[in-house]
Amino acid sequence: MQSTHWCVLTPNMITRNSQINFQGNNMGHMGESLLPCWSLLFELGAMQQQQHGVRGKAAHTNNDSSFGCGIDTSALGPLRGWSKELVVEAMKCKIYDGRTANETKPNDQLHHPNLYLMSPYYRHMQYISHPSHAHLLRQNLVSDAYISNHKSYDGSERPLQIGLLERKKSRVILNLHDIAAGLSNAMPDTNLTITNFDHGPMIREQAEWWSTKDVIIAAHGSGVMNSVFITPKTIVLQIYPPGWYWPTIEPLITQVGGIALDWYDPEYNPQSLKLSKQSKADKIKANQMNFTVPVKDIVERVMIATGRTDANFQQLVNLLGVPAMYNGAF
Repeated sequence: MQSTHWCVLTPNMITRNSQINFQGNNMGHMGESLLPCWSLLFELGAMQQQQHGVRGKAAHTNNDSSFGCGIDTSALGPLRGWSKELVVEAMKCKIYDGRTANETKPNDQLHHPNLYLMSPYYRHMQYISHPSHAHLLRQNLVSDAYISNHKSYDGSERPLQIGLLERKKSRVILNLHDIAAGLSNAMPDTNLTITNFDHGPMIREQAEWWSTKDVIIAAHGSGVMNSVFITPKTIVLQIYPPGWYWPTIEPLITQVGGIALDWYDPEYNPQSLKLSKQSKADKIKANQMNFTVPVKDIVERVMIATGRTDANFQQLVNLLGVPAMYNGAF
């Protein structure tokens, strides 16, 4: 008889994770809670299959009739957009949001994840327990064969794939196309693309784009939650507007096996007291600001990270940044 393991989201859990009110359609803030649920459900599925003599795969993704998974958001409301697609298409789990008859049955099990580590202490944020969990999630949307046919790998003749993610509303990098031109001039043998996903969630399309890039450059924002679909050693460079620094996605990038890099205005570096003294209004203004970035800074970071330019340790510190509050890739 099939039983369903339900990961139950609670208001307290959301508050601990994102420090904001629940938004069922916000991919960034919901991803902070849904991805730990996936990791928990993966472990439960893998454990159950091991008991049945099948090792190394999650039962709920292999049509095992003895196991099902679900996300219970009844205390919060319905999921929408990217968040809903993540659960239904990538996790392949049921959703119970309280609007229909409760789907739980006597043999179902409810799990309330202990996510106390998900807090503003950035280096302690835990999205997934192991890179293999992200790999399986990605495989449910994009095959390994598709990735190997599009992405550059060591020893392959395919050019380095660089992707720039364009925002159309807040935190718009006004000179993004100048950055693209600078990268093309410095690295003419690369394949560079600029895209945006403002036309809708379409999680499969986003997973295909993110999983086939070697370097991704984007303004900090919820769209970078798609980093869960990158392959190991992918470089993700987030660009922060002046006066705003909230490194909550960097841990996800490193936990899936990627390399997290940042650019921020040196005047507002994370170790500066200016950020802590900001008023709430100033923080909101900074978070929504459209801005330009020195092209040279971005090109140098990418050149060093991809091994195109040698650098001593001090240059790495100066160019890549080593914030005291976040222990990044270097």
